[in-house]
Amino acid sequence: MILGVETLRCPMLKSLSFMALMLTHLGFSKIQKVDYQFVQDATKDANVIIFDARTDKYFDQQVIPNAKHLPGNSTDQKIDEILKGIPKERKIIVYCGGIECPASEWLSEKLDKKGYTNIFEYKGGIEEWRKKGQATENYPLKLNK
Repeated sequence: MILGVETLRCPMLKSLSFMALMLTHLGFSKIQKVDYQFVQDATKDANVIIFDARTDKYFDQQVIPNAKHLPGNSTDQKIDEILKGIPKERKIIVYCGGIECPASEWLSEKLDKKGYTNIFEYKGGIEEWRKKGQATENYPLKLNK
């Protein structure tokens, strides 16, 4: 868990964040926190799945190259539909809007509960990606029929 100044000001969040950090370090979570460089390298690997977990309200149709949009608040049915046939050990990177966005954590936890074992969460998200001067791609609009 990456802690920010705002997190440390709230005693309840501080203790919850500490507990999550301890559980992660004790091996209870398979979700690994990764940085910008890890994600940049992963965009070149066709075997890596990258998900933009921003909810529809915050999604602006721009994604990290090769990413797919799967909102963090997606239903189990939607997640199962998107990941049908994907091996549980496949490398999956999840990101959202930035350090204060909880959607990547929501989706990562759902994937973990579904048995995926190679989950990486990029907390810097699209905000850090853009600040580093990296290109984004237009994500295709889906027409509702």
